[in-house]
Amino acid sequence: MKAIVCTKTGKTLEEGLENLVLTTRPIPEPNDSQIQVQVKAAALNYLDGLVLQSKFFFLTLGEKKKDKYQIKFKPPFVPGKEQRHIKKIEVKGFKVGDHICGSPAFPHGAFSEYAICNPTGIWKTSNEMDWLDASGFAITYGTAYMTIVQRAKFDELLKAHRSKKQSKGANASSNSASINALVSAAAGGVGTASIQILKALSEKEKEPVNIIACCGGSEKSDVVQQCGATHIIDYKRVPNWSSEVLQISKNQGLDLFVDVVGGKVFDEALKCMNWYGKMMIIGFAGGEIPKIAANRILLKSIDVSGVLWGATGLKDFPSFYSSLVGALRLYDEGLLKPVVGNTFSFTINDVRQAFVELFSRKSVGKLVVCIDNTCLPKNLAGSAKSKL
Repeated sequence: MKAIVCTKTGKTLEEGLENLVLTTRPIPEPNDSQIQVQVKAAALNYLDGLVLQSKFFFLTLGEKKKDKYQIKFKPPFVPGKEQRHIKKIEVKGFKVGDHICGSPAFPHGAFSEYAICNPTGIWKTSNEMDWLDASGFAITYGTAYMTIVQRAKFDELLKAHRSKKQSKGANASSNSASINALVSAAAGGVGTASIQILKALSEKEKEPVNIIACCGGSEKSDVVQQCGATHIIDYKRVPNWSSEVLQISKNQGLDLFVDVVGGKVFDEALKCMNWYGKMMIIGFAGGEIPKIAANRILLKSIDVSGVLWGATGLKDFPSFYSSLVGALRLYDEGLLKPVVGNTFSFTINDVRQAFVELFSRKSVGKLVVCIDNTCLPKNLAGSAKSKL
């Protein structure tokens, strides 16, 4: 089979990419509890680039919970942690031909024609689900669903607000939003997924929400608006945007803040949180870990929580697995549509280009490498072009 292999990690992303080669490897064989899959398309994630630089470790558990240790990828290895594939070998709970999304089992990677998966890291999808939609669905939508529904319990907040309105009688306006949510890096994979889930919950509960998207540039603004954002803040143009949030929310502040950036973005959000607001930390893509002003947390009884979706599977598997089951249900109901910002063919130059685009922070949605070129848009086969 063909596979992209990292022969040596680098100190920088550029060095890591130089050490990628497209080569031929034996098709991997699963053990009795594993699943062999044929990979159709694989999405890029930020952590994939970190792995090439030896900056990311996968946390696992030994036989006892205290036996925590971290595993580092040792070259040569196939990178890529997210894919859409077809099951090739029978295992309990799955049958040959099933369409599946999820992640390959360590140390296998997604940038190869075949991979090995554990049943606990994959989910069945409908055969009608688009290959490109499914390739980047698991990590982004699993993370967003866990953050917004399972941890922040945003659907329960919507129900509580609706009941409060109903108790006030017919004079309570049902069209004015009294709940405010903000998503940082809103045009990225997790950002677009979060906006869509917020919109889906708002529609299902029939409770309007101010969905505020923070992003940079007009192209990204167009993308988040299509996803369902009701208000857009360009934090390149307005760096001190907390006053704008207060204006949008009529001085109420944010009930929910979903953050993948950290640094000054987190600090600015903290200035405009509502009483009992929830700040959900998913990552620090901006490269700066914020120092939290605990007095502000105290003064408004704010909840600050961290969400690391993949690691949750090691500590709370039922919540981990059900997060994507819930997201897939919303997809099947027609409420979610992944944003594929760019597609790339399965060549070494295209894969390198994909990583460069991802780390430039200019991309939108998910970037997808089409392992099977039939997954490429028909007029783009063999080249990397935009697909919005």
